[in-house]
Amino acid sequence: MTESMRRIIAVNHIFKHAGTTLARIMRGNFGKGFVDHLGLIERGVRTIQPLADCIRREPNIKAVEIHHFFYDRFDMDGVAVDNILLLRDPWARIRSTYDFCRVSTEQLLHPYASKMNLAEFIRFIAFEWGRGHCDNFVTRCLNNKGDSKIACRKPAPQVMPQTIERMRSVEILGVVERFDETMVLAEEHLRPFFPNIDMAYVPANVTQKSNRSLHTDRHDEFREILGDEVFENIQERCALDFELLAEANREMDRRIAKIEDFANKLDRFKKRRAERQF
Repeated sequence: MTESMRRIIAVNHIFKHAGTTLARIMRGNFGKGFVDHLGLIERGVRTIQPLADCIRREPNIKAVEIHHFFYDRFDMDGVAVDNILLLRDPWARIRSTYDFCRVSTEQLLHPYASKMNLAEFIRFIAFEWGRGHCDNFVTRCLNNKGDSKIACRKPAPQVMPQTIERMRSVEILGVVERFDETMVLAEEHLRPFFPNIDMAYVPANVTQKSNRSLHTDRHDEFREILGDEVFENIQERCALDFELLAEANREMDRRIAKIEDFANKLDRFKKRRAERQF
C-alpha cells in the first residue's frame, strides 16, 4: 500500500446497529464527500461492482454507507478501504426494532408494532413474520455476499470460523453497547489518514433512551415478559449472533490494550461528545 493511495471509509450499516448515527458522523466530517445509501441508490448502486465503479468515477468521495445489499467487508483494487462494522446484543436490537417501527410509518412492521406491546411484537416477528429478525440476523448479514437469497438462509455453525475471521479483519470493529470506546478506536485508526476526523456524535434514531439499559445484563426482563419457552427459543435461534458478539467484544479488548493511554483518550472523547448534546 503506497502513501498516495486513495482511502475510502465504508460504513457497513446493519439495521438498528447505530448506522444512522455513524452516517451523521461521516456527514459531519466529510459533507458532500460522504454518500449515504440513498445517495448510492440515486447513482444506481445496489451491488458491490457498481459501488467500486462509482467510487472510481467520483474522486471527491471520502466515505460511503453500505446498507441493505452487502454487510461483509468491502475491498477494491487500487483503493485502501477502512471498513466500519458494529455488532449489537440481539435482544437490544430486537427491542430497538420495536421502538423504531412503532414510530416510523415507512417501516413494513409499523402497522404491527404500533398496535402491539413489546411481548406481542417479539412473538409476531419470531413466529409469524418470517423475515429472520430472530434467526441469527447478523450472522446471515455477514454471509450474504450481496445475494438476497443467501441472506434469507439460516446459517449453519460451520460458517462461524470464516465469519469470525472476516469480522476480525475489519479495520474498525465495534459494539453498539460500547459505542464511545468504538469511536475512540475509530479515531485512533483513521487520524493518520484523516488528521481532522472527529467521531464525537449526537445519537440518531434513538426512540426511547430509557430502554438503553435493556442490553446483555438485562436479559431477565425479556424472559419475564415472554416466558421461559419463548425466551429460550429465540435465544437458541440467535446463538451464532451471541457468539459473534462475544468475539467482537474480545477483539475490541485486544485492540484497546494496544493503544497507549486509552482510558484518558476515552475520557476526553466523552467530554467532546457531551458538548455536542447542547
